[in-house]
Amino acid sequence: MKKLKLASFTLLLVVFVMGFVYRDALLGFLAPQFRNFEDKILDIAIQEIKKEISAPTPLRIFETPSKEIALTVAGVVQWTNAERATAGLAPLAGNAELNAAAKIRLDDMFQHQYFAHESPSGKDAEYVADASGYEFISLGENLALGVFEGDQDVVIAWMNSQGHRANILKDDFEEIGVAVGKNAFEKEQTWIAVQVFARPASSCPDMPATIKAEINVRQADLKRLQQELVALKAELEDMPRGKERNEKVDAYNALVGEYNALGATLKPLVAEYNAQATAYNTCIGK
Repeated sequence: MKKLKLASFTLLLVVFVMGFVYRDALLGFLAPQFRNFEDKILDIAIQEIKKEISAPTPLRIFETPSKEIALTVAGVVQWTNAERATAGLAPLAGNAELNAAAKIRLDDMFQHQYFAHESPSGKDAEYVADASGYEFISLGENLALGVFEGDQDVVIAWMNSQGHRANILKDDFEEIGVAVGKNAFEKEQTWIAVQVFARPASSCPDMPATIKAEINVRQADLKRLQQELVALKAELEDMPRGKERNEKVDAYNALVGEYNALGATLKPLVAEYNAQATAYNTCIGK
């Protein structure tokens, strides 16, 4: 009888223990599984739009000529195009916005007493073009300081400098802006001449800003969702199995679905943008 009671007790104990084992196995089987999300979506390469800026070292003339002749905007443009004609190149068209950009640079140099393509506050050639409202593919800026025997003299001085000559004779450039003026610089009255050359953005296929803006918005949303997923998964790893954890896993998986769906819309958008950027950059290289 005692043996029977012992055997019964042992059997009950085994059933009790196995019940916990099977319960845990059943909970593990029934618990929702983690969905995977593409954590590399944010690594999609977005092609950069190329912009070329040529700004040779500013030309400073220290010699004083025997005769000083005032510089003019029209004369500088005329002699610049004469040099291009000699080289067999098309003339540059005058542009009001580029004239404004050149004037911004001229006035800023006299006001803040510097002679460079970038002001002490960081205003470079691209800045002055943007400030004048000019959209460009490529840009060049020539600067000259000194006293000259007229417009031809300052253009000849630029032509005798390799970097400035390259800007004047660059086949890529289509438009020009010029500003000239005489004022006090380092306590001396002197002339500064500014040439701004450009190839306008309109000469290549348009790059709609809306696509890049939408890509930026979706990337920001994906980054936020990714951070939420990483934090939620870390929380789940420390939670014991049970109803509360299962509900959290369901929430995690729903978030993964949202992330993957958003990522799926990003890929074709980036592909469309990159195709346009390739066409644009190919045009620039011509």
